[in-house]
Amino acid sequence: VSNCKLNEGSTLLDVAVADAKWNDYLDSTGSAGGIYRWFPGLGAPSDIDFDFKNLLVSSSMAEWGASSDTYVNGGGFGLQAEIYGDVVSCDSARMYQSNNMRDVRD
Repeated sequence: VSNCKLNEGSTLLDVAVADAKWNDYLDSTGSAGGIYRWFPGLGAPSDIDFDFKNLLVSSSMAEWGASSDTYVNGGGFGLQAEIYGDVVSCDSARMYQSNNMRDVRD
């Protein structure tokens, strides 16, 4: 989870275009993880200093480790900077582990 701000002159449409490029890269690596954006909504403080929260999710620690290895050793880090560098700036990510207690589908 990290807090992200749009760079000056960037829009959420620019983020969506960058996301499409990044998703193509993730698909090419066989990544099974997900990316979510949380936008401030009702009840959010008026003095927040970010435009959205960026969440990267994995179904297991093993999956996270494999994705991290590809990111660090497989060129993902540089490609991500190339794709998002002019569009958005994010702070250092925080990592949380959670367990799904109830699966609500249908």
